[in-house]
Amino acid sequence: AETTMRFVCVLVVLLVATSHQANNPVTFQNARFSFYSARMIRLEWSKTSTFDDRPTITFINRTLPHTTIHVHIHKSSITISSPELTIDYFGGAFTKDSLRIRTADKSVVWQPGKVNHGNLNGSLIASDCYIGPDKCIQKYYDIIQPGLLSTDGWYLFDDTASDAMATRNNGWSWREPRTVDMSVYVDWYFMGYKRDYRQALKDFTSPAGRIPIMPYSWFGVWWSRYYPYNVTGIKAVVSGYASHSLPLTGVVLDMDWHIEPQLPKCWGWGGFDWNTALFPNPKKFHSWLNKQGLPLMLNIHTQCGVDHCQSMYKDVVSAIGGGIVDDNVVPCWTHNYTYQVAFHDYVFNLNPKLNFVEYLWTDFGNLTKGQCDDKGYFACHKDTTNGDRPLLWSNYVHSLFQSHTKKQTRRQLQQQQPTELTTAPNNNKKTKFTHVARPITLSPYGGLGNHRYPLTGSGDTYRAWVTLAWEVMMTPVAANVLVGWTHDIGGFHVPQPNATVTTAQLFLRWVQYGTFSHIFRTHCDHCEIRAWHFPNFGSLQGWYQLRSSLMPYLYTAAWNAYHTGVLLVHPVYYDFPDRDEAYQYKYQYMFGDSMFLSPVVTKQNRKTTWLPPGSWVSWYDMSVKLGDQVLVDEEYGLDMIPAWIKVGHIVPTKYWQDAVNPYADPMVLLLPYVVGSSGTVPLWEDDGLNNNYQQHHDRSPITITQTTTTTNVTLNVHPTNQLPHAAPPNRRYQVQIRGWDGHTPKTVECNKHAIPHLRDHPSSPTIGWWLQKAVCAGVSTAVQELWVSCPSLPYMAELEVHVGG
Repeated sequence: AETTMRFVCVLVVLLVATSHQANNPVTFQNARFSFYSARMIRLEWSKTSTFDDRPTITFINRTLPHTTIHVHIHKSSITISSPELTIDYFGGAFTKDSLRIRTADKSVVWQPGKVNHGNLNGSLIASDCYIGPDKCIQKYYDIIQPGLLSTDGWYLFDDTASDAMATRNNGWSWREPRTVDMSVYVDWYFMGYKRDYRQALKDFTSPAGRIPIMPYSWFGVWWSRYYPYNVTGIKAVVSGYASHSLPLTGVVLDMDWHIEPQLPKCWGWGGFDWNTALFPNPKKFHSWLNKQGLPLMLNIHTQCGVDHCQSMYKDVVSAIGGGIVDDNVVPCWTHNYTYQVAFHDYVFNLNPKLNFVEYLWTDFGNLTKGQCDDKGYFACHKDTTNGDRPLLWSNYVHSLFQSHTKKQTRRQLQQQQPTELTTAPNNNKKTKFTHVARPITLSPYGGLGNHRYPLTGSGDTYRAWVTLAWEVMMTPVAANVLVGWTHDIGGFHVPQPNATVTTAQLFLRWVQYGTFSHIFRTHCDHCEIRAWHFPNFGSLQGWYQLRSSLMPYLYTAAWNAYHTGVLLVHPVYYDFPDRDEAYQYKYQYMFGDSMFLSPVVTKQNRKTTWLPPGSWVSWYDMSVKLGDQVLVDEEYGLDMIPAWIKVGHIVPTKYWQDAVNPYADPMVLLLPYVVGSSGTVPLWEDDGLNNNYQQHHDRSPITITQTTTTTNVTLNVHPTNQLPHAAPPNRRYQVQIRGWDGHTPKTVECNKHAIPHLRDHPSSPTIGWWLQKAVCAGVSTAVQELWVSCPSLPYMAELEVHVGG
């Protein structure tokens, strides 16, 4: 009897509470918990216990990583623990009484319905605004969307309303309804990270996808202006950049490139036929640009659909079978597969006058009726609600059609459509897709998931100091949703078309900020934006050149963002989350892992800056400052921007003239001379166009290390472990030791071979070393530099540079 009683007691205990290690995901009653990391969980509840494993437009990856999970099953509840989070679920629909999540140290406790008071914001959809600069700034604060990060240490995203994405026979994924009863289904994502913001962003990329690296040219200098240019005018701009010693890596044409017919139901705002009065031979014009090393981007308004004044109208109507034609217009329909295939096929891929263009700018906006009967909320005419997230879908669709490489017949494409959409008549005309390995579309922000389409444009802003200040503040904040903005440098709305004198100081400060931003792209509305027309061109020129020189550093930061989710421009609180000053001083940011910026945003040329903890060396005078101090109301002349480099770090740069070459030759390694410093930085290189970086995660970057003592400077370059595509057989390196104390070194060696002393900076890269005054953004300074120019080496060779004595 005693034995029986003992067995019964043990059995009761096991029924009440069992504990074991579990597989991922964990299902209990009507709920499922999927761990995308120890800190990020998908929470699903379905009254019918039916769950949908297909991706959505935000969360594209359903592969769950290995995560250590322990479960404790109680009589009617379950406790699920990862190393970072613990879930207590008591059954039933998710409410504050049935679900609780806490961090391992219990500093964060969350239940459904809890308000997130500490959200650090994310991004606007766009900055288009026409009510005056001051009122626009107030509007921006009202409409900025929340971000992933919060001082409360948690974030919840509700993905329940999103449709699923189903894979088709051709390998494409497209929107389809969920397979669950949506009236009794919940699909949430919870992130509990305390203040480990960097880890939170990386965790988010596990289900939502990584930030792709843009083509190399986008890290340089781009030209854009809303103005009816012709071929001669654009050639004059390109030649003006060259003759004024300005780098240029790409050209954007705003909407005047296409015709604007003034006929009923012809939305001139959204045309797709070249204005042959301005561009008689578009392909020849494009070929000329390419010979200058310049890709082309065209502004389009896809929300206008295809009207009967467009040359491809009948082909589009035929391809869709006439099912959605409305009063001589094929209206835009973001989510409709039939429409999108016909639109991209006949407007772009089969159109010999457009299928050679590299990039598109889908200029969604709050257009008024009469421009293209737009709905006013960044959507197409046929899109039903803003909840459909048409901007994000538009970016997805453009990326899909640009990157597709197969050649298929029209019949094959139509056979792969979902049955509920209009079918087209048989048409065996072949479709040739233009292959773009890294498709880029410039567009407004489409919501969480937009980071996979990394060129986000801010929209029509005013040339005003308050706008510049807003951009300096908002751009790093947008990193909280992994989005890197490109702004119209100089502002879109300008007081007078030729306001080059009255706004010269403001434009200079804007260009300085643009030099240290995600994308350097000047743009405005019919105003003068060519730098050489400003009275302070001598000051402007050096910043354009510096931007080009920084491209190796910028490109490496993009590679780092792909792996970490942390963008080039990001808030200081990523690195100092427990310091109040990191949140209070809003007009400053980290610029990659090695630099800190605090741009001047007022006419007074003064700035108060909180310098973060650590040791920092000034970009200009190479003075070293200990961080964790406030630099109060310091003055910065018009040739200066408050910029610092972390002591010990090397900044990979190049000669500005080498703008379009992704393999800089020579590679110039900027090393601030600080005795007692040491450091290691990566350098990532590839051909700037292919996607090998996504397939070869085992390839290492080039690694650069340095050690500086009272008597020696030693710098080592350790090559990558795999030769990148199209890498040159040989490469030259130059080391730029800025802040040298002026003494003549006893020995200067490259790979233990002495190199000669040169009296002056050579006009072209020459083996040797020399002393010179530093030039910062085109301005000569009193700072001394020691330059070391090493012999050419095989690309995969080791390099050691030693300066002794």
